[in-house]
Amino acid sequence: MNYLIVTKEWLAARNILPLPTMRKNNDGTKYLVHDEFFKAFDSDLEEEGGVESYPHNSPRLEELLASDEWNGEAAPSTDTADYVQVAGVRNLMQATKANIQSYALTDNESLAVMDLYPEWGEYVGGSLQQGFKVVYEGKLYRVRQDVAVVLEGQYPSTSTAALYEEINETHEGTQADPIPYNNNMELEQGKYYTQGGVTYYCHTGSGQPVYNDLADLAVFVSPVENGYEGLTL
Repeated sequence: MNYLIVTKEWLAARNILPLPTMRKNNDGTKYLVHDEFFKAFDSDLEEEGGVESYPHNSPRLEELLASDEWNGEAAPSTDTADYVQVAGVRNLMQATKANIQSYALTDNESLAVMDLYPEWGEYVGGSLQQGFKVVYEGKLYRVRQDVAVVLEGQYPSTSTAALYEEINETHEGTQADPIPYNNNMELEQGKYYTQGGVTYYCHTGSGQPVYNDLADLAVFVSPVENGYEGLTL
């Protein structure tokens, strides 16, 4: 169990609101936080400058907290109870956003909390890991492979289907619950799909994402008519 001393600027840079429950020095410029709090915001201690870690039983920490800088009388908090509650919720939201990629959410669960995922544009010039989920133009995408350098012109689309796969609400793929087709999807043999009010049966799996309308993909699907798959024999 370790403790860290961070500055008010460090908190502000991560959109973290200081709370009255955090111990601070006399002038309110430094705060003592638990290292689990630090990790919750997806920060790497080794990469952080000006942040020092202390074991909970460190004589140096005890000496520091007993010094004039920390042991004086700090100004009383003027924060209202409502603000403390709202600020705590906001801090929790920030921590959740920082760690959202590590949560084992289903696709439907991810869609339900899509606003917590980062925008694709935030990674332009950087990199993306396979399996990450990002938002682009109001849609959620899964990264299909590692992207060493995210280029501005290579945004999620049918042209970059090898890199990004749109995440849609999960459907059973039965005739009663067909999968809505989005022109960027791998077709699975034996599943039902729907587009433009027409249901199609996949008689041959595509093996990779396809982009044409289902009406133009007779090699993979056939329309369902009167409860039967309209196969051409």
